[in-house]
Amino acid sequence: MPNLRPCERAPRNARRFAVLQVVLATCWLLCTWRPLAQALAGNARAAEADEPLPIPSDLAEPLVGHRLSYEQALNGWLSLFDGATVFGWQGADCIDNTLCGGTTTGRFGPCDVRIWCVEQGSLVHGEQEYRLTPGEHTVASEAVGPFTLADGLCISALLVKPQELAPLFNGRDLEGWQRVDRADLPEGRRPRWEVVDGAIHTQGGPGALEAQTRLGNLVLQVQARTRRYHANGGVFFRCQPGLFMMGYEAQILNRCRNGDPAQPIGWSTGAIDDRQAARRLVSPDGQWFLLTIVADGPHLATWVNGIQLVDWTDNRPPRDNPREGLRVAPGTIQLQAHDAESDLEFLSVTAAPLK
Repeated sequence: MPNLRPCERAPRNARRFAVLQVVLATCWLLCTWRPLAQALAGNARAAEADEPLPIPSDLAEPLVGHRLSYEQALNGWLSLFDGATVFGWQGADCIDNTLCGGTTTGRFGPCDVRIWCVEQGSLVHGEQEYRLTPGEHTVASEAVGPFTLADGLCISALLVKPQELAPLFNGRDLEGWQRVDRADLPEGRRPRWEVVDGAIHTQGGPGALEAQTRLGNLVLQVQARTRRYHANGGVFFRCQPGLFMMGYEAQILNRCRNGDPAQPIGWSTGAIDDRQAARRLVSPDGQWFLLTIVADGPHLATWVNGIQLVDWTDNRPPRDNPREGLRVAPGTIQLQAHDAESDLEFLSVTAAPLK
């Protein structure tokens, strides 16, 4: 072995130390910055979600519930008073854009509440009562039941955000979901279901994707968007488990007459397909919207972007199959790809039982 002087070994040791520093720095960067990069990617995804897809649409901009922003609507808030009518209420009066007295036609579970009072009175939710004076108020209600404007209470707006909803889609893969295909449809014509950039993407059809959770009375919220002009899809609930789309369907079809959202064509987004039409078209093609379904016994209600579109009671004789009659028994939830031209994304699916 050569007799090297200490001054000759020092550079080699320095090089080794420098290499070690590079390795340690690389490991630190991978461990420390990867979560940041993922977070930034998530923020980019969120920002992208706000950008409309460059496709035609019957509606230029999304409509949102009374006193709501688009961001609040996508975040789950519902407007229980539309600012102009008594739709969704019984025993109420609407005078000069003010709602006085009355009770909601449906029940609501635990929720955050924002209310703008014009005349003092009491807001009753289930067994909870709140005495309110004129002005804006915020409460967190843990009750279950309808909302009642009592003791002379008059309001200009009432917003609720359902709580305790659990995610059925994890944003990564299709764990907890399974395909339900039409048996007579060739393999090559069946829809594709995959997770792309944190959303369930489906193309083609007809076909369905079924969650294993079973609910009867429920609150269900689904954030979705169409990726093609007049793409057709839907959200089924109270389905007969494992059967091909044998449930109630909340329609997805962003279509209206002459560009007038007050004249939706057929069963537009938010309608209960083949049962109850939506009041208006709210959601444009290519833009995210939030569909909310509240099913309570025979009473079904839907909101899109916080605007109530359906308030319907199923008075048909009871049947196991909701296509044939009233079903209140628990069933599964299915996402629908309607036909070969279907092209949709589902960003979130959350639900809770309505007890």
